[in-house]
Amino acid sequence: MKNFLCLLFLVYSIFFNAQVAIGSSVTDHKGKVETKNFTQFLNSETIFVFPPVYDKSVYEKILKDTWTITPYKVFLYGEADLTDFMSDKYSFATVDGKIVEKNISTSIYTYFSFFTFDMKEKTKEIEKFLSKSKKKEDYDLFEKYRQYVGGFYLFQKGELVQSSYANSIKETSKLAQSEDIFFNFKPGFLKNYFQSVQKGISDKAASSVYDVFKTPELKKLQTATLYVPNYIGIKFNPNLYKLEDKERSEEDKADLFSKYEFKYEYIDDNALSEKILNNEDIYYFRYVRMNNGKFLNIVEAKTGKIIYSESIFGMSYNLKPDYIKDIKTAIKKF
Repeated sequence: MKNFLCLLFLVYSIFFNAQVAIGSSVTDHKGKVETKNFTQFLNSETIFVFPPVYDKSVYEKILKDTWTITPYKVFLYGEADLTDFMSDKYSFATVDGKIVEKNISTSIYTYFSFFTFDMKEKTKEIEKFLSKSKKKEDYDLFEKYRQYVGGFYLFQKGELVQSSYANSIKETSKLAQSEDIFFNFKPGFLKNYFQSVQKGISDKAASSVYDVFKTPELKKLQTATLYVPNYIGIKFNPNLYKLEDKERSEEDKADLFSKYEFKYEYIDDNALSEKILNNEDIYYFRYVRMNNGKFLNIVEAKTGKIIYSESIFGMSYNLKPDYIKDIKTAIKKF
C-alpha cells in the first residue's frame, strides 16, 4: 500500500509539472534529482532577477502570492552586483539560455532557471580569476558550476531569434534581459509557472518539458470554456533573411480551432493574465515553441496544474489544426 501511494504521488507530481523541468537540466529530456542540490536550494535565500518589463512591485506581488519554499530578494537587471550573493547561502532564479551549435545547425534555448552553485568549484574559479594580473573584462563568473533544480522554457519572439543570428551572444543576452521579448512572460503566466516549479522542487520529483500525458480533468472541457491567448495566433516566418512573427488573420485563427468541437475563446494576453492573477477558475491553452519543438499544455489557472501535455517535433514552425484536433480527441476519451 505504501509503495502504491508513493507511485501515485510521483505520477501526480509529473502531471502537475509538465512544460516545467525539475532536476539537473532545463533542456534535457529528463534531468536527475540530485538530493544535495535540492537541499542546498531549499536551505538558501533565492535571488530573483527579472528584466524591467514590469515594475519591480509586479514581480514582488507574484512571489508574495506564490513563493513559500525559500526566503527571497527581488532585483531588476542592473540593480545589484550578483557576485555579492555568490555563496552557498543563496540560490538564483532568472532569465537564462544557451546556444547549441551542431554540424550546420544552431539551436537557441531560452528559459527561466532556478539554480545554486557548486561553491567548492566556484571558489577555485574565483581565486584563479582574481590571481590573474590581466583579467578579461567580459569574463562571466555566473556561467560555470551551476546546479540546476528547475526551470521552464521562454517562448522567444522573432526579434530575439533574429538577434541571435545577427549579433553577439552578449548583445542577445542584453536584449533578453531588458526587453519584452517572450510571449509567455505575462505576470499571470509567471504565477502559474512559479507554482509548478515550487511544487516540483518541494516534491523532488523529476519532470521534463518534454513529458506527454492527459488527465481525467480534461473531461471538464466538455462544458467549460478553453481560453486561448492571442499570441497563439502568431505565425513565425522562418525566412533566412528576416525572422519575424506575423499575426494570423481572423479566418486563420478560427481555422486553427476548426476541429475543436467544444467551447473556446481567444482572449487578449493581458486579460488572460489578469484572470489568472485574480484566481479565476478557468482553463487556458499554453504554447511554447523552442527550435523544432512545439510544447502544448492546457493549464488549470488557480493552481498552475497541467491537465494536458504534448510535445511535437518536426519541420513545421507553427501550430496546425490537427494538433488541436488531438486535444479534442483526448477530451472525448474521458
